[in-house]
Amino acid sequence: MVSLVINIMRKYIRMKSKKAYYLYITPGIHDLICGKYLLFVIKISLFLFSIIFAYQYWNTKASILVSIFLVLSSFYNDLYSSYKQNKMLSLENSRRKDDQLKIARELTRNPIWRLPILSFPYIFLVPALFFVILLIKETEVSYSGIIDGLPVAKELFIDLLNPNWKLLPKAITLYAKQTVEIALLGTIIAFCISLPMSLCCSWNLMNKNYITKSIYYPARAIVVTIRAIPTFLLGLIFVALVGLGPFPGVLAIIVFSCGIMIKLFSEAIENLDAGLMESVYASGGTGLHNIKFVVLPQSISAIIAQTLYCTEINVHSATVLGLIGAEGIGLPIHEYLTSLSYHNASTFIIVTIAMTIIIDYSSSFIRNNILLK
Repeated sequence: MVSLVINIMRKYIRMKSKKAYYLYITPGIHDLICGKYLLFVIKISLFLFSIIFAYQYWNTKASILVSIFLVLSSFYNDLYSSYKQNKMLSLENSRRKDDQLKIARELTRNPIWRLPILSFPYIFLVPALFFVILLIKETEVSYSGIIDGLPVAKELFIDLLNPNWKLLPKAITLYAKQTVEIALLGTIIAFCISLPMSLCCSWNLMNKNYITKSIYYPARAIVVTIRAIPTFLLGLIFVALVGLGPFPGVLAIIVFSCGIMIKLFSEAIENLDAGLMESVYASGGTGLHNIKFVVLPQSISAIIAQTLYCTEINVHSATVLGLIGAEGIGLPIHEYLTSLSYHNASTFIIVTIAMTIIIDYSSSFIRNNILLK
């Protein structure tokens, strides 16, 4: 029914469009004529959003001015699109070379009435600006709060430049070491779980029959559910289950990493050349042969690279988990910052930054010099 109404509108507008350019006043009408229904719906929706926003947050006059501006802008751009379209039709229908050259020159040059400042797609820019303003209002962004916090930021910055180096051995040998251990153990266990699970979540391996499909959809749903839970929330849950210490941090890293790794590994497997997999089946091989001789050899480099990337993320996550009692280097940072002992916290922050840089460069070195050779 909806498509019938749209087709009737399109035919009517097409009949009138050659002479009645006033029909272009409605944003998106030119797209409707050209059969770009989705773009037509998007432009109408953005137009209505802009009017409602201006009316809601300002007043009626503002909404009227915004609507007039968007209508004129849309009319101007649609008129230019129609001008170009008509010139292209004239070029196609013209049989004389002189006329074709003349029209081709006109197409390479903009008409006199075409001004760059009026040619911007305001039907997209204005709603985008309004959306950003809406987000600023809803999130209660306060510039005065930033200004009021500058003295505290200055004090923090001065103390961060004067760390207590006496705490450095403890920060490295105890807390940084513990953070890396949590991240590495969680990543290794998650890798062992994720690799076989990613095979069950790869559509090109599991779309063969109803049995494999019945495994694929529940496995995919479980992975999506796991990925929807933040690491911080997982840490809180496991702290409540097993108590304080590094163990809940390891459990949180394992669960979160499984959600990320399975997604990344399955996408790497799904991007493999389908021809190689079909050749294995054509030669009498089974799904296990396909995994052994095609999937793992072709995707192992990408899987290792993604595992290194997840390791970097897990080091950051292990640092944050210390704020909720999962220990690691985040625990002393939280304690010193809450007690306003910024110079002591500075030591652990510097160690965290150095640890992150070392891990980042190490993983980049492995990816560039080992995996690519």
